Amino acid sequence: MKANSILVFLCGLLITMPVLAETSAETFEREFKHSVEIIANQRVDLIKKYMGLSAFEEKQFLGVYNRYRDTMKPILDEQTKLVTNYMTAYTNNKLTDKLADQFIRTLFELDEQKLAIRKKFVSEFQVFLKPRSVARFMQLENKLDAIMAYDLARKIPLVPTENIKAPVHLKVE
Repeated sequence: MKANSILVFLCGLLITMPVLAETSAETFEREFKHSVEIIANQRVDLIKKYMGLSAFEEKQFLGVYNRYRDTMKPILDEQTKLVTNYMTAYTNNKLTDKLADQFIRTLFELDEQKLAIRKKFVSEFQVFLKPRSVARFMQLENKLDAIMAYDLARKIPLVPTENIKAPVHLKVE
């Protein structure tokens, strides 16, 4: 009986997968914002859990960390807007070379802004944390960002080119 339930579930998943892969820009935006919200809600708890700070260190850390995340928020909002605009252009078949170039430039600018903020706040964390603790924090931030990036990458189709018009999702086997 259990095997039949699993088989029915897998068949249902296989039937719905193509539908899930080809979402509209609005659905994508909603799902993306939901993913960002889930990670944001868990981020502080995960950072606290894996930093292993004393109560005193944690109090100092969270004060700076909250300012750090508040400083990052406008950039993350711009990234969300960029991805949403890409999906809208992609869905409406209006992704021009000019728009693709604009997306690339904006992506680089946002990456540079995030790096500048990280560099600024590392020096603030170093005032009260040892270098290995700051390094661990940066690792945790990078890992959480990588989880978000992976989730996002799975949902965003590759840019169509003259040679490849069909929606293409990267599959690593």
